[in-house]
Amino acid sequence: MKRILHFVIIGAMALLNAVELKAQSQVYFREGFNDGEGELPNAAATSVPGRYILQTNSGTWYTYGMFRTNGPTGSCQTQTGGLTHARFANLNAITTTDDSAYMITPVVNAGINTLSYFNGRASRRLTILKTSDTLATTLNWTIVEVQPATNTACQLYTITVNDPSAKRLKIIARAGTDSDIDSLVLTSISVLPVTFISFSAIEATGKVKVSWNILTEINTARYEVERSIDGITFINAGTITASQAGVYSWLDNSPIKGSNFYRIKAIDKDGSAMYSNVLKIIIGGRKGTIQISPNPIKGSQINLQVADVARGIYTINLYNTIGQVVFNKNLEINGGTTIFSLQLPAGIKGGIYNLQLRNGAVVISKKVVVE
Repeated sequence: MKRILHFVIIGAMALLNAVELKAQSQVYFREGFNDGEGELPNAAATSVPGRYILQTNSGTWYTYGMFRTNGPTGSCQTQTGGLTHARFANLNAITTTDDSAYMITPVVNAGINTLSYFNGRASRRLTILKTSDTLATTLNWTIVEVQPATNTACQLYTITVNDPSAKRLKIIARAGTDSDIDSLVLTSISVLPVTFISFSAIEATGKVKVSWNILTEINTARYEVERSIDGITFINAGTITASQAGVYSWLDNSPIKGSNFYRIKAIDKDGSAMYSNVLKIIIGGRKGTIQISPNPIKGSQINLQVADVARGIYTINLYNTIGQVVFNKNLEINGGTTIFSLQLPAGIKGGIYNLQLRNGAVVISKKVVVE
C-alpha cells in the first residue's frame, strides 16, 4: 500500500510535510479536448464573453473566451496525437471586461502535484494559478508559475504545484493574444490515509508529553512513538493502538538530560509504515531555538520549528536588508517543541532576510535566503 503522512494544523497551527516513504502521484485526467470529449465552441466568433461550462469524462471545466481548433499543422499535431486543441481567444476582438481568456480545471481531492501540457503556439505566455476552494468563481487564487514570453511552440511543459491542499488550477492566457493548449495531464500529490491536526512534545516536571491529534485515519492499526538522542538512530519507546478517537498522547517518564528527539510512526493494517516530522526538545535548560526548512527557501512555504521557549504569544517578523517588515504573524506557543508552516507573501523577491521571533525581551533571530 502506498502512503504518505501529512500533518494539517488548524487555526493557529499549519501544514507539516512528513517523510515520504511510498508517495503516489496518480493521474486525475489526461485531457485532449478531442471531438466527442467535451465540445468547445467551434470558432472565436462563437466563443462569446461569459463562462462556458465544459463537461468531460474528467469532470466540470470552466472556460472564458475559448474555442476548439486544429491548431498549427505539423509537429504539434504529431506530438499530441492529432487531437483538437483548445484555444484561448484574443479577447480584444470581442466585448469583455476581462483582461484575458482562461480555463479552470475540475475539482480534485488529493492535492495537485504537477500539470503537464503541450503549448501549441510560440511566445504566448500562460499564467498558472491554484486555489484550495472548490468554486470556479472564487477569487482566492495564488500564482504558481508564469511562462516566459519566449516559450516555444509544440513544447511539453510540466508545472510543479506540489500542494496537498490545492483543489483547482486556473490557466490564463496573456491579454490580447491567443494560444493553443492540448494534452493536459494533472497528477495528485498522494493518497492521504492519515491526516494529523497537530504534533507536539512538551516538558513538564522532568517528563516529556508527546501529543498528536488526528483528523482522519484510514486503515491505521497503531502508532509507535520513537525516540532518539542524536536525531539519527531511533528506538521504539511506546506503542498506542489506533482507536479512531482522534486524540493521542504518550508520556516519556525518563527523558535524558539534553537533547531528545521524537517522531511518530503510523503503521497500517497491511504493515505499511510512514513517519512524522522529527521534534527536538532539550531537557535541563531553555536556550530557545528556531529552525527553518527549507533554507534557502524555494517557493513561498516554509516550516518553522520553535523549541525551548516559554509558553506565550510570539510575533514572527521577516525583515529585508533595509529593515522593512515583509511578513508578520502571531503564533501561540505552548512550550516544548512545535512546528508551524508559514505561507510567505506571493511574489516575495529573492535575497537575504532576517526572520525574528519575539516575545517581550525574548528575541531569537535566524538568517534565511529566498531563491
